[in-house]
Amino acid sequence: MSDRPCVLVFSGADPSGGAGMAADIQAITAMGAHALPVLTAITVQDNNHVHAVMPLAPEVVQQQARTLMAQVPVAAVKIGIPGSAENAQAIAQLIVELRATHRQAAEAAPGWAARLYTEPPVVLDPVLRSGHGDALGRDDAVKSLAPLLPLATLIMPNGPEAAALAASMARHAALPPGA
Repeated sequence: MSDRPCVLVFSGADPSGGAGMAADIQAITAMGAHALPVLTAITVQDNNHVHAVMPLAPEVVQQQARTLMAQVPVAAVKIGIPGSAENAQAIAQLIVELRATHRQAAEAAPGWAARLYTEPPVVLDPVLRSGHGDALGRDDAVKSLAPLLPLATLIMPNGPEAAALAASMARHAALPPGA
C-alpha cells in the first residue's frame, strides 16, 4: 500500500473540509505518513454550525478498521470524534486487538526484529464540541470517551476540553467505590 508509516484514523466527516477526517488526512500526509481513514460519523455542518451528527453503527466502524488492519501494518492510531459511546467502546476493542497482534508478532520475531513490533501509539484528540460550541455526538461526550482514555498514549485536548475532562475525572474520583 505505502512505504510510509500508516496511521489508522477514526474521525467524522466534516463537509466543510475544515475539521474531521479531511483535516486529519491532510495533517497525517503533511507529516509524511499515510492515513487509513475509518469514518465514525457523518456531520451536517457549515463554517458556522453543526446542524446534525449521525454516528455510524459500531459494527460498521469495526468492519472498516478490521478490513484495513488485516492487510496493512498500522504504525499509529489517531482518534477524533467517535460519534457515540458505542463507537468509543468499539474503537477501544479494536485498539486492544491491534496491540495484541503487535505483541504476537514481536514474540514470533527473531531477537533484533522484535523491536519492529512495538505497540502503536494512540493519539486521542477529544473533540467534545465544534469551534462554535455545537455538540458533536448524541451522548455525554466526556463520559463516552471513558473506554479510550486509558488506552491513549497521548491526549491532546484544547483548553475547554481539558477543563471538561479534569472536572469529570474529579467527579469520578470523589464517588465512593462501586458507585
